[in-house]
Amino acid sequence: MAIWHNSIHHVWLYSWASFVKEMHTYFGISDVVVEVAHSLDYLRMNSDDQIAIYNIAFLQYSAEL
Repeated sequence: MAIWHNSIHHVWLYSWASFVKEMHTYFGISDVVVEVAHSLDYLRMNSDDQIAIYNIAFLQYSAEL
């Protein structure tokens, strides 16, 4: 469900993920270390991925800590 106000579509009013994305867009990430640690926790390699892609993502996240 979305709200239309003055012909503007506000999906972020009913979706937490959209709301967080909207706030990050305008205000940035509040705690970069926590965000990077969260990204490292959920970093997964799919069965069709190459190890180099995983290693690059891991190195980028770990460099931010």
